[in-house]
Order: sequence, then structure tokens, then C-alpha cells
Amino acid sequence: MFRLLVNALKKHHSISKAPLSCSSLRNFNCSATLRMPTVGVNRDNLFARMGKTYTDEEFDHLCFEYGIELDDVTSEREMLSKELKDKEGLDVEGVSDDVIYRIDIPANRYDMLCIEGISRALNIFRGVEKIPKYTLANMEGKPLQQMIV
Repeated sequence: MFRLLVNALKKHHSISKAPLSCSSLRNFNCSATLRMPTVGVNRDNLFARMGKTYTDEEFDHLCFEYGIELDDVTSEREMLSKELKDKEGLDVEGVSDDVIYRIDIPANRYDMLCIEGISRALNIFRGVEKIPKYTLANMEGKPLQQMIV
């Protein structure tokens, strides 16, 4: 976290050309710079993967206990309506009314950036699933593969 703050300060300093000092630390707004990713998942699909149904308050409490935050409870229709509120004549018919949970995920938890990862992590936390055990494959004598992206 400290390294992220320092890098954000250096970037801000190089853009603003202001001298980097203790006062710039006090005046620096890091809330917009250091945000956690927010993942939107379908509530019913998530609960099906977890094998249990929760109220919004119960799920919010489970998220809090685990260390993530239920940021918003919405739907595709509501999100689209908010985006298009200034544009008249655009129709939001045919857009799903399914409930979407927008969940803040810690930046170091890449495994939780999808519904499968969130449900697995919460099921392990609840004691429903066992912690997966990963082992290294013995690649001795086998050709290595190279992937170019």
C-alpha cells in the first residue's frame, strides 16, 4: 500500500511540477488514485454457486466479515437508466431486472475478479469447501512451452 502511495505521489509530482514536500502529502488526494476494483455479479448466480440464499443485509455482513465490501445492490436496468438519465428518448426496455451485486475486491486478490473466484473464496471462508491444494508439475524431460502475447 505504501509503495502504491509513493508511486502515485511521484506521478502527481511529475505532472504538477510542484516540489514534493510534506505539505504535498497532506494535500494529496489518494482516494481516487488507490481504488479497489469493483466486480458486478448476478446475485442469483452467486447464491447458486454458494449453495445458500442470503438477504442483502446478511450478504453485506458476510462480505464485511471476510474483508470485502458490498458496494451497491442494483440491476442492469438501473445502471443503464443512471447512465442515460440526461438523454431523452432512449429506451431501456429489454434490459434485465436481475439483481447485480457490485463488490469491492482488494487489489491483491486477482482470484476474486470473477463470480467463480468470489464464490470459492466465500465458500472456503464459510467452511463449505476445502482449501484447494496446488502442486507443481514435474516438467523434467518435457519440452517447455512459450506463449507470446
